[in-house]
Amino acid sequence: MQVFAKNNKGVLIVGIVGMMLLMLINVASSCAEFGVGGLNAVLGTSFVSEDRDLLQVEAQYAALESDLDRSIDRIESDYLGYDEYYYEIDEIGHNPYEPLSYLTARHVSFTLADVRNELTTLFNRQYSLSIVETVETRYRNEEQLVWVYDEETESGSWVWEDVEVPYEYKTLKTTLLNRGLTYAMGSDMSADQAEMYAILLESYGNKPELFADSDNPYLASLDVTPPEAYEIPPEALSDPKFAALIAEANKYLGLPYVWGGSKPSTGFDCSGFVCWVLNHSGAANVGRTNARGLYKKSTVVSRENARSGDLIFFTGARAAEIGHPVTHVGINVGNGMMLHCAGNGVEYKSINTKYYKSHFYAFGRLG
Repeated sequence: MQVFAKNNKGVLIVGIVGMMLLMLINVASSCAEFGVGGLNAVLGTSFVSEDRDLLQVEAQYAALESDLDRSIDRIESDYLGYDEYYYEIDEIGHNPYEPLSYLTARHVSFTLADVRNELTTLFNRQYSLSIVETVETRYRNEEQLVWVYDEETESGSWVWEDVEVPYEYKTLKTTLLNRGLTYAMGSDMSADQAEMYAILLESYGNKPELFADSDNPYLASLDVTPPEAYEIPPEALSDPKFAALIAEANKYLGLPYVWGGSKPSTGFDCSGFVCWVLNHSGAANVGRTNARGLYKKSTVVSRENARSGDLIFFTGARAAEIGHPVTHVGINVGNGMMLHCAGNGVEYKSINTKYYKSHFYAFGRLG
């Protein structure tokens, strides 16, 4: 009986171990079948890196953009002696979920140290900055002493005359092209990675609150609260300049928001919309610049003196601390309303909502 008991225990143990091995084999087999499809379906919707690492990667990319921003701000002090400075500047910024989705699709899990060089490569593909000097010969009238000889009297004298004098007229044009991160990522992803990237981006990596405290202007643009119906008061439209501005702007109501978008065929971002409307309505000639560039071209007016057609600027909660306060721009249309481009595309929006009241920066007037 004792021998049998010992043997019986041994058989039981062997049986349990065997069952466990069979289970492991079945799991492994299931995982093999599940692998690319099912497992990726689970992992493919979520960021698996630590939140700390995700935030550090985003902070590094934002720092590269901030350095670029500052270098553009310093153009006129770094390049002295020009008669005119021209700017064609796309918005600087990105959807923070794009690089994180891209890096997760490529590496699954990562730290900043793993991808620092890759971030620099992406940045250099996304942004192209060119600074071009042009020198032309112009003429100005100057009063100069000129010796005039009279052949009849065979004598001469010094007289003051206006003389066209040549001089160099120097201009500096700064152009910043933001191709977008989609372009920057190019063909670096396989088909499976591209599919995972799209899923991660749509699901926000299952971490929609990751940037809840961020001042990234892209996230502010994702305001998708329902657009508000608004009709411009007839008395405001008695101003021909404002009427032309609104007639141009209303053509694009509902056109989608696209980061860096600057024309109707591609969609608009906030500054792209305002620049297009100003340029094509005859209200002003501002070229293509960003929200801060429009602010720098404007004269600040008080809330009490603001009128329809003025620009209205907003800021991120901590943006002023880093010296770049303006992050969003719209067109003031009176009665506490603005016309702008954000998450819903081109729309009328109240400036008295909690968000816009807390982020209001200034009214500005061009011309």
